[in-house]
Amino acid sequence: DRRVIGQLQSTYLLVETPEGLEIVDQHIAHERVLYERLRNEWGADGIVRQMFLIPARVELPFEEAAVVVEHRDELERVGIVLDEFGGGTFLIREYPRALADEQTKRGFQEVAEAIADAFDSAGEQTTSENIESTLADRLLSELACGAAIKAGEPVPLPQAQSLIEQLMSLENPYFCPHGRPIVFTIGRDELDRRFQRR
Repeated sequence: DRRVIGQLQSTYLLVETPEGLEIVDQHIAHERVLYERLRNEWGADGIVRQMFLIPARVELPFEEAAVVVEHRDELERVGIVLDEFGGGTFLIREYPRALADEQTKRGFQEVAEAIADAFDSAGEQTTSENIESTLADRLLSELACGAAIKAGEPVPLPQAQSLIEQLMSLENPYFCPHGRPIVFTIGRDELDRRFQRR
């Protein structure tokens, strides 16, 4: 009952519904879909990884690099296998399969920095149980964010329609993992009132 009718400024998807119009932020909609896919894998048999024939190279400042080295086990649990190459340089050898293609197109530097920041923030937690659950959730949301379609990126209508259908199949399609709203609705009554049809 939802039909994508266009894209606004290569950032928002315009979706016709029986009740009116929905404006969907394409980045956070895709982020939510990817995050849920990762959460489901993580909670079941573990995140499926893809091995790269040519490892992706990232560089981090000394302090961030030390934090990443310290948390390599946690990274493996969320699907990332990397080798320390020295001087703050890392080679990413495996990555979550659900994200690998998209992330390869976008590069790995920004997501590596976000992951290092997530580890740094987790260090402020007090109990190991809180650290594990909070850290895993934060890492998964950062990974999903990194691989998601960006604002300003043209999205063909068939791909946009598929994204909306995937989004609406989720238990919570209205907020991203960070708590931002995904969908803004303008009802038919509001449209009629704006155009003085009543």
